Amino acid sequence: MLSVRHARRYAVCAAAVALLVATALWVPTASASAVVPAVSMLSAGCPGGTGGGSGTGGFDSCAKDEQDQVDQNQDDQNQDDGGGPSGPRVCKVPGTPDGTLPDVVVDCVTEDGIWNDADHCYEQLVDPQPPKSDDVWRGNNEGYIVLCKPSEKWCMEYAIPNGTGPAACLQSQPSWQENLPGVEPVDPEELAREAFASLPIEPVDIGIVPEDEPGRVGLVGMPTWMWAQNPTANQIGPRETSASDQGLTVTLDARVDRVVWNMGDGNTVTCDGAGTPYQDSYGKKDSPDCGYTYTRQGEYQVTATTYWVADWTGGNQSGQLTNDFSSTTTITVGELQVLTQ
Repeated sequence: MLSVRHARRYAVCAAAVALLVATALWVPTASASAVVPAVSMLSAGCPGGTGGGSGTGGFDSCAKDEQDQVDQNQDDQNQDDGGGPSGPRVCKVPGTPDGTLPDVVVDCVTEDGIWNDADHCYEQLVDPQPPKSDDVWRGNNEGYIVLCKPSEKWCMEYAIPNGTGPAACLQSQPSWQENLPGVEPVDPEELAREAFASLPIEPVDIGIVPEDEPGRVGLVGMPTWMWAQNPTANQIGPRETSASDQGLTVTLDARVDRVVWNMGDGNTVTCDGAGTPYQDSYGKKDSPDCGYTYTRQGEYQVTATTYWVADWTGGNQSGQLTNDFSSTTTITVGELQVLTQ
């Protein structure tokens, strides 16, 4: 899996003259979670617009005002260059709507990351991710922190000639992103299914009277006891697990909902739990929670199927998954013969 990830919107507003405004942003250092202040380039106004103002509020407003035109430019360029779903991808920074500045075609992949057409920068997952207590998460517990770095080619051909310093133009900006643009978002339910499948769940070892041993024969009309023999958490639950992918984590709690016994004569018995093991002191008593009585003699194949349910949560979603596991044994039931003289 690529470590390169996409970030949130970071659209750069092109103007006839770009001003450098100092603002405090965060970038990761070499430590596992530390971030330090940096400087980023902000535009003074939107091309053909009413002006953006300083600070991140003005920057975001400028980006919002121009995005429709930028998206249209991208669509038009893809049509002209044979791009789009059936053609080669063309990565670029769109020029100004009035044509004063042309589009700047850039490499789609560099050491700085993968180009995001919507954000107009190379984006890369911060690794390792900063702790959730860091302000860059904006109070979110899920998602991604990514770096967004403008194209060096764009900086050299447009920003720097128009008055922006190289260091400011090429500065990376970390930000929180719920999903990864350009990358298929993780499906929380699919991730939960993978987590469920990873559990080492096993079918139960069958305990039954009459025993499934040579020479052991039950009697018609006498109680048959069924239970899970020495059940483990992998056989009867509960089990807990979690799984993570692309910054999204799901947690899963799994347990056995019921055990269905197919008695081999066309009848089934549903038991809520593992059942009670038989002891000789119980004599002819019926099982208190999982038993059966045969009405005909014969050899019967008995199957115990455990039905598992797993409740999961993650990605602001929740749900329930199911699965089942079976084991089989064979018992013999005979009739009591009464001898008379």
